[in-house]
This record gives sequence, C-alpha cells and structure tokens, in this order.
Amino acid sequence: MKICLTGHSGFKGVWFGGLMRRLRNEVHGFSLPPLLEPHTVPGPECSHFFESEAHGTVLDYFSLQEWLGEIRPEAAVHFAAQPLVGTSQKKRSETFQTNVVGTLNFLRAVENTASIKFALVITTDKVYFPAIGRRHVESDQLGGVEPYSQSKAVADFLTQEWAKSSTKAWGIARAGNIIGYGDQSPGRLLPDIARSFHTNEPLVIRNPSHVRPWQHVLECVSAYHQILEYLSQDNTPSSCEVFNVGPEASESFSVSDVIGKASEIIELDVRTASKTQDFLETPELQLSSRKIAELLDWEPKLSFAESITWTLSPLKNPKSVSEVIEDQVDRYLSL
Repeated sequence: MKICLTGHSGFKGVWFGGLMRRLRNEVHGFSLPPLLEPHTVPGPECSHFFESEAHGTVLDYFSLQEWLGEIRPEAAVHFAAQPLVGTSQKKRSETFQTNVVGTLNFLRAVENTASIKFALVITTDKVYFPAIGRRHVESDQLGGVEPYSQSKAVADFLTQEWAKSSTKAWGIARAGNIIGYGDQSPGRLLPDIARSFHTNEPLVIRNPSHVRPWQHVLECVSAYHQILEYLSQDNTPSSCEVFNVGPEASESFSVSDVIGKASEIIELDVRTASKTQDFLETPELQLSSRKIAELLDWEPKLSFAESITWTLSPLKNPKSVSEVIEDQVDRYLSL
C-alpha cells in the first residue's frame, strides 16, 4: 500500500511509519520543518521509515495538494494537528486554525487527487461530549470542554459531512491516551515522567484521580493499519466509517494508577499541583472498542502494565527512538 501521511515526524507518526515499513507498506511523510515544530519531535532520527519526506504546513492547501499529486498515493492519513490540551488553552486561534482549517485542506486535497481511493482522519477520544460512568460509543454526541477537544470535534464532524458527497471512502479513528517511548510533548503524563527521570526533578501531576483510556502507541497504529486495509477492500464512496480505538473494556485506570506502575520501573518523586482550576480537562474518559473488535477483529495485545513497561523500561538502557521502535514492532507482531 502506498500512503501519504501528514504529521509524520511527530511521536505517533514515526511509530506508524516504523510499523508500516515493517509490514512492507510505502509511506511518504509531510510535516512542519523541524525549526517550526513547537517542541522536540523524534522525526529526524526516524527518516528511514519513510520512502520520502516533505516539509510544509497543512494550512497551505496548495503545497499539500501539490505534494499529494506528486506522490500519487493510493491512500492518505491525516495525523497533523495541534495535539496538546494545555497549549490549546493558551493558543486558541492557532489550535482551531490547525485542527479545523488544516483538516479541511486535507479533505479538499485528497478529493482533488485522482490516485487516492480512501483516506483516514485521526481525531481523539476527547471529541465526545463528556459522559461519566460509561464508555463512549461512536454514535455519542460530539462536544468538548476546551479548545483542543472542541476543535477536534469540529474536524471530526467536518470529515463525516464531507464524506457524504465525496468520491472517496473515508474513515475516522478516535483513539485514547496514547503512550510510548519517544513522546516528548509537554504537559503529558508519560513524557513528564521521563523528564523527571532524566533530570532528577520532582514529577508534578495535575489530577491524580482522572481516568483515561491509556494504551500503547503500537495498539493504536496497528488499529489504523487494519482500518486502512478495511477501507481498501470496502472502498465505498460517500461513506465514512468511525472507529473508537481503546484498551480492553475491563481496564480503567487513573493517573494515580499510572504513577504506581511507573514507580515499580523507575524511581519517582511525585508531587500534586496545588492549583488546577485554570487547566480545563474532563475528569473521566473511557472508550468502547466493540465496533472495531466485531467488524475488523482488532483487539489490544498489551495489558495496562505491559504498556507502561514498554514505554518506560527503555529509559534505563538508552537507545535511539528508531531502535526502540524497530525492536518493539518486532515484539508486538510476534504476540
């Protein structure tokens, strides 16, 4: 399969590239130039996962369209986003521009590229209007409590509406809190744990009781691969299949649970922030992955404990991000 991927140099992008390369797919990447990235990304050391790379912004429709036309892929996947909840509350306009206008540009560019037969847009579990005490299903109401979730909900709805009159087949994946080695995003729990380990500074957490659908990045990108395979076979124009991608239904874990497991792997000095009211977040997010399990026969391979271990254990024996990805992809595929 020949795939064009936006946001390829980010944390999830390089893991997707590593898995797809191992599965003998050809992936071409499009991302911001390194100097324009808002924080350090693992992309430069993982360039060999991609058949080619191009630099640009999804806010530039003509550059995106030209790139797709030159590569002439069979499929396109949209990762590019402003993905940070904290940043979204400081840079609301930038967040909506990137996540909404960027997605619209992707939809337009895909539609105008004759070679593309199907495409996948990645949104988030946070697109749902908050519901406490139950797992979200794909038909739940979309909404959000802060600019990141609101902008991604708009992008999700926009994709569904676009697909109704499209000549392509479309998919949307809504994944939970994704963890794995190489993520350096500020304000995320596992990267903050890694930074605390490297600097010997205290780990400051915001909301120890908040519950999230934690899952290893390989679970997530393997699901994306299966969705693409499904779209390639079904390939029905004017349709949009939406899939939640989350951990086992029996697994619901809080921030405190993550800290507890992490403390078994590395030594941590944990402190709770005294003021959290300025940082808007939903206290509980849980996903039902029943649809993707039944329709695509996908299910998680790693437990919560294994996901934390795979993420943090490489810190004790440092390797490059690309080496860890290659090693863990092989382990994952052997399970």
